[in-house]
This record gives sequence, structure tokens and C-alpha cells, in this order.
Amino acid sequence: MLVCGLEEHTHSPDCMPDLTAGIETQEDWEATLPGELTGNVRERLVQIARSQLGYTQSDTNFHYADSGEKTFYSRYGEWYGTPTANGTRCLHTSVCTTRVWISRSFPTERAAWPGTADGIPEAGDVILLDSDMNGTADSCTIVSEVGERNNIPLLGTVQGNVRGSVAELGYLLTDGRITGYVSLKKSDGSFSFEQTSEEGITVLAEAESGTFPAGTTMSVTDIPKEDAVSFAETGIGEKKSR
Repeated sequence: MLVCGLEEHTHSPDCMPDLTAGIETQEDWEATLPGELTGNVRERLVQIARSQLGYTQSDTNFHYADSGEKTFYSRYGEWYGTPTANGTRCLHTSVCTTRVWISRSFPTERAAWPGTADGIPEAGDVILLDSDMNGTADSCTIVSEVGERNNIPLLGTVQGNVRGSVAELGYLLTDGRITGYVSLKKSDGSFSFEQTSEEGITVLAEAESGTFPAGTTMSVTDIPKEDAVSFAETGIGEKKSR
């Protein structure tokens, strides 16, 4: 039985949902995804997110929550198993990340925000947002590009639940709604090593997945200048002899 969740009033057609409006099968919405993805995990995630730009939840297929609020049907809620699960909020991000085989779960605690360049998200990372500023992340969005405005990093994003649609929004890094972000840099199994020696020499090594055998460990050790020169000369000599 359908029940109108509004306070006492004169009923109109707007009170009752059309439970067939906007319905999509898995085959329907998968057909909207890119046919071929390229690049690493983060690049593929941005491609999937952008493919959903312009999608809008149904405005006539809805459900009344216990609070009386209408929650609308979307393809992301359908995927999640609750077709009217709060529209396109974080579900858009969840669908996109799952399509590139990443966990659909994101932390909600307020994260420490590093005040250095290393703390700037990159395209393909997921920003956590506290839209009502109560100290807990309640939404998230996918970074599609990183720019700058007045010397402050400007994060271009693809976000769900923008008035019921998937749209592009920009956030300055100083925006108080940003509680932190989830970096997906290592989600494809890539390797990154950074360590500083006792004498202050920092070594950074990055490699694609599978470059080193499982269980490989690395360390940084200072060596005398003479040994460093000898190693360099030996390496140059071997290269010339080939």
C-alpha cells in the first residue's frame, strides 16, 4: 500500500510516485560506461566518473522516508540494492570506484590535512566532504583535475547529488568542507619508496606493479664520496662497453 508521507493536505498527483519512471537494468547503465579504459587506476576512475556527467535521478519515482522526506530513484541506488537510497550522493563515487575494482567503502572520520605539497590530492583521488560542517564526512567526490586560483590549489571534481544530478564542481583546497582525501595512488599495486639517510640525502624510487619480486625490501645507507664516484664511473664504463 502506498502512503503519502506529507502532513495533512489535499492530495495531488505529485503525492504519489511513478514506480516505473527512470527504471534501468544493469545492462542499461553499464552501456553508459566507457567501452575501453586506458591508463592507471586513477586515470580509469576519472574516465568512468566523467562518463556519468549529466545523469539525473528520477523526479517522479520516489519513496517517503520516515522523516517524510522524499528520496528519489537513481541508477546508483539500484546498483547499491536500495533504488531510492538518497539519490546520487556518495553512491556515484562508489559505483565508479567499484568499476575499477576498488573498495566502495570510504572513512567518515575527520582526517588530518597535511599543510605541504604532499597533501594535495591528484586527479583520480577521492575527496571526503563534510557538507553540514558537523565534523563528520557525509559525502565524497572524485577529483578530475587539479589547477590553481590565486596561488591556492583548485580541485576540479565530478560529484553526484548536485541537485539530483552528476555534475562538475570546483573546490579550493582551503574549503572548510574538505575533511581529507583517499589517495588511490597505490591501489593498482604500484611501488613507491622514499627514505632519507642519516646525512640528509633523500632517495625516492617508484615502479609499476610487478617490477620487484614479492617481499622485496629497500633501505638507504650513506657511503663515502670516493665509493660513490667509483660506482658511477663503473656504471658509465659498463654502459659505454655495450
